[in-house]
Amino acid sequence: MRFLRNDNFIKFSLVAAMGVIFIVSGLNIKSAMHDINFKDKYMHILEYFVFGILLIRYFYIIKFRNDFKKAALITFLTGAVFAITDEIHQGFVGFFDTGIFGGIRDASVYDWYADVAGILLALIIYKLIIKICRKSLCLNRTT
Repeated sequence: MRFLRNDNFIKFSLVAAMGVIFIVSGLNIKSAMHDINFKDKYMHILEYFVFGILLIRYFYIIKFRNDFKKAALITFLTGAVFAITDEIHQGFVGFFDTGIFGGIRDASVYDWYADVAGILLALIIYKLIIKICRKSLCLNRTT
């Protein structure tokens, strides 16, 4: 399982996740509900939880070499800004078909809140994993 800590694998998985989020946000899917759809919010939380885990791994392992506070701050800021740009991108889906901002998909501040919640959840879980691994020395194992 050494490849999971391989710098190239970590970078690739992060870029791949960003690409998947961008592609999914660009799909021409019309939401059936205009108010708060809780299933949709759970999907946003899950999507950004995974993205948050990949971000914190990148910053914690590669950029800040085990400095969780710096890695967590940059992860949160990067994830929140990416989520904003994702919502703006989503707001333009169908723009050329309808001629109005929002087109077929809507940019939503509630989606952004769910995205940020997913990132925060990822940071909390990752911090717990670090604590558990330090106690059991799993970070120092080579298998």
